[in-house]
Amino acid sequence: MADGAAGRPEAGGGPVLFKSVGHALFDLAAARLAMASL
Repeated sequence: MADGAAGRPEAGGGPVLFKSVGHALFDLAAARLAMASL
């Protein structure tokens, strides 16, 4: 998942947090689409 930014100390916690929020929003959208298709 985040293997690209794993060896980059200068990345800090910003990109990782952004990816976490992005994945959470994507999961929420996917769940909403699944509920709508049912």
